[in-house]
Amino acid sequence: QRRGVNEEKYSLARTYQLRENITIMRMMKRLAIPFAVFTTPATLFYALYLLPPTQFALLKCFSVAMFDWWLTALSLAISLCFPLFDFRFRRAAREIPCFRMLMPSKRDKSLSRFATKHATVDRQRATDLYFDFLEMDLDLGRRPK
Repeated sequence: QRRGVNEEKYSLARTYQLRENITIMRMMKRLAIPFAVFTTPATLFYALYLLPPTQFALLKCFSVAMFDWWLTALSLAISLCFPLFDFRFRRAAREIPCFRMLMPSKRDKSLSRFATKHATVDRQRATDLYFDFLEMDLDLGRRPK
């Protein structure tokens, strides 16, 4: 909107969304195998509830109890391990006291790359540079001033 709407150029929102989608897909790829492995016992407990006949009521009750227990333990384990999968979760987890105690005190290299403590004073220049580099990335031909 700063430079007007142009239907032929790729918009900033679409570019950001594509990059975000790629990041989320990479994170989900890392999560898929552990989640599949850790949800297998819950599936087995559910099958153990469905398959036996009704005269095995104790086994059915036990499988329901184990299913509930496993889902609770799995939810707790996943919420504790979630900051290990992406740097954005690690950054947010440092604000939570229990995660701060569990995580190492040294800073991650991936976090230091995205540090924003040295912000540019000239906001207009920073904005212009951002859009200039975005246009360069999208091969629209302009070079930064």
